[in-house]
Amino acid sequence: MKFLLYADEHGVRPDANADCTEALARLLETRGCDAEIRFRPGIYRFGADHASRRSYAISNSDPAPSQNVSILLEGCRNLILDFGGSALLFRGQTIALGLDRCENVTILNASVDWDVPFSAEGEILTAGPGEITVAIDPLRYPHEVQDGKLLFRGPGWQSSAFFGALEFDRATGRVRPGAGDTFPPVTVSQEKPGVVRMQGAFSPLPIPGNLLVLRHGKRVHPGLFCQNSRGIRLENVTFHSTCGLGALFQFSQDIAVCRTSFLPNRARGRRILSGHDDGLHFSNCRGDVSITECRFAGLMDDAINVHGTSVRIEALEGRRLRGRFCHPQSTGFHSWAAAGDRISFLNRDTMDSLGVLEAAEFRLETPETFQLTLSGPVPAQIRPGDALENLSNTPSVHCCRNLFGSGRARGILVTTPQPVYIADNRFETSGCALLLGGDANGWYESGGCRDVEICRNVFTEHCLSSKYQFCEGIVSICPEVRDMAHSQGFHRNVRIHHNVFYDCGMPLLYAQCVKNLEFRDNVIHACLPPDREAGPRVQCRFCSLTEEGNVTA
Repeated sequence: MKFLLYADEHGVRPDANADCTEALARLLETRGCDAEIRFRPGIYRFGADHASRRSYAISNSDPAPSQNVSILLEGCRNLILDFGGSALLFRGQTIALGLDRCENVTILNASVDWDVPFSAEGEILTAGPGEITVAIDPLRYPHEVQDGKLLFRGPGWQSSAFFGALEFDRATGRVRPGAGDTFPPVTVSQEKPGVVRMQGAFSPLPIPGNLLVLRHGKRVHPGLFCQNSRGIRLENVTFHSTCGLGALFQFSQDIAVCRTSFLPNRARGRRILSGHDDGLHFSNCRGDVSITECRFAGLMDDAINVHGTSVRIEALEGRRLRGRFCHPQSTGFHSWAAAGDRISFLNRDTMDSLGVLEAAEFRLETPETFQLTLSGPVPAQIRPGDALENLSNTPSVHCCRNLFGSGRARGILVTTPQPVYIADNRFETSGCALLLGGDANGWYESGGCRDVEICRNVFTEHCLSSKYQFCEGIVSICPEVRDMAHSQGFHRNVRIHHNVFYDCGMPLLYAQCVKNLEFRDNVIHACLPPDREAGPRVQCRFCSLTEEGNVTA
């Protein structure tokens, strides 16, 4: 039974100049279970100065001694937070919403934004060989130039130097074709208040009138952070900016994200920018992940990423081994394994599994290293330098009826052996629309796919207009396998059918190291630009491919 509560009756009121952080923390501390809390519509303000302080190991983020959390849910159960369409406005470096050890929690009807965002926008005023001038609103994006570097600042923070930019076409609102990840290192000088001059080896040369998203700062505070939780639902929530990843779920189970968007806040003068990094990120989750009727545009990294974390074996003896988290943005995971989890042993060259055992005990030694005891002896073929993945920390994925607009990099990244269903989506991504990756050598994102269905999607002519890492085709299957010739096939049973592709001369499908791959019954519209030659629509290496029934319209 849930108790119905009204937040304003407990001192949490909108449209006041006061910070709501402490009043809401008191309410959640006393009424964080078996309750529905409704908020009166309006603007609720939260500052990092009054936030809770926690120390989290946050996946795919820069390590930090601790993080701020403005709205913190710890151990909450059977809770609904209905913000009634309110705007949640944050100030300073902080996680907007944090969920830790929660169960059956629903967050509804809110928008999330920052008064000073952690990326900036500018307009290109002039462009010539080796230099451009850019207008940056000093009120929306406070900044200064020091020793040839552009620095941004906000309440309680100053960013590390600006490190890059992404050019958007002003007329279309999309990433300018061919401009993804091409902005060079620059020397910056202040021409006059609100206008900076940038000198560098520009190729292509930016176009006056176009817009730049100016990237700076580390990824430390996700917009939403959820760990060790289950039964979490996010519905009708819009993120307009974040300090790091958008909404990150790690070591959690059964997540539903519905009608949730990452879009620019035009009411606050933002024309392009919606997020510092990824939109939705699922790391080492299990159960079911459902993403439906969501919209993504203006993100500075992938819209959706679903993966596990592979680790390297450093030493082994009998049933025990010492392992290492290898990527610096994915360390310190106390929950990487638990007793009873199924652990797979991977050959580092072929990425083939050489055996599966249950974990008996897992103990973190340092943020980078751990001890793992297993239910039986390690397979004889395994050597130090080989890899492990946790097969229990892998979710099924249902991704339907979403719009993937233009932003940096890719649409959906997914690596999981559980069933994946991607249907009825529209893709306008500047990089590839779909990526099935996976490796134990670089990003250490694990999860060889075993059952993937991709159907009834529309892949528009805007897909793959720029090249980013692993973007070899509109649908790109690019696991990093050192010895593909001797691999059994890292991904398997991938079915791509009854989709609509707009062929602009880029490969529709690129695949390597896949077993049982189908590309059939798709409709292909030829829309090749006059200056581009037709190339092969399907490129495969070390794959078993069935290609039939595709029609050119």
